[in-house]
Amino acid sequence: MHEFGIVSKIFDEIQATGKTKRAVVRLGALKSVDPAVFKEMFASIARGTPLEDMKVEIETVPLIIKCPKCGFKGEIQDIPHLHTVFLSWPCPKCGAEADILSGNEQEIVEVE
Repeated sequence: MHEFGIVSKIFDEIQATGKTKRAVVRLGALKSVDPAVFKEMFASIARGTPLEDMKVEIETVPLIIKCPKCGFKGEIQDIPHLHTVFLSWPCPKCGAEADILSGNEQEIVEVE
């Protein structure tokens, strides 16, 4: 499960802050992590630690691309559940390699 690796990394980063009340995590659509699954795994990892009662909020960032060939710019909604890192995405209009403007995020936005 690739989700476990993502949750574990975020957990370690939050734990290192020493804060335990609330965290906001931003995850891009390309991470293919269901927010409910993330929260469930986080709660499981946090059990018995100072973060056990921490409230975790997830902000999901859509995949938005821009094609340098045809100029298409927009959100991609049909994203297969893949376990890879994307540096580009095929343009749905012309098929050229488009730039990813958002959707690869995996970051802690706020910790209290």
